[in-house]
Amino acid sequence: MPPFDYQYFADRWISVGGVRVLSVPMLVVIIQNTFTTIPTLMLFFLAGLQNIPGALYEAADIDGATPWQKLTRVTVPMLRPVTFYVITVGLIGTMQMFDQVAVIGSAAPGDTLITLAYYVYSNTFKAGAAPVNMASAGAIILALIILVMVAAQRRFFPSEAP
Repeated sequence: MPPFDYQYFADRWISVGGVRVLSVPMLVVIIQNTFTTIPTLMLFFLAGLQNIPGALYEAADIDGATPWQKLTRVTVPMLRPVTFYVITVGLIGTMQMFDQVAVIGSAAPGDTLITLAYYVYSNTFKAGAAPVNMASAGAIILALIILVMVAAQRRFFPSEAP
């Protein structure tokens, strides 16, 4: 029996119209990040649901609200601060994703699996001034991207509950 080829998917790409869009190793990291992050973020939603006063649902029942109306007019608006927090933490965590790429990255070809945080790390510890300068520029760009994302989210999706 021949040994299993672990590099089988390492150089595979998902293409759209002949353009390479996503490498399979990056897809693996995305799936891993999704399944390791979502349970933690759901705990925040659970805490937010437990902090919604029952009196609001009782008032909605007295007013004759349907379950859909209670969801859209009581639950979702009261979860707005939690939703803002979860989206913010999720975006920042995704932009700073390093550990999954560092672990899987050693088995994947260089151009198939890289994030900006891993790029900064890998260039910081190379010999010479040019890679360190690129790492510094990458770190500043990463910080600016995160700052712009959070500012846009704060501008267009206010975190206050009604």
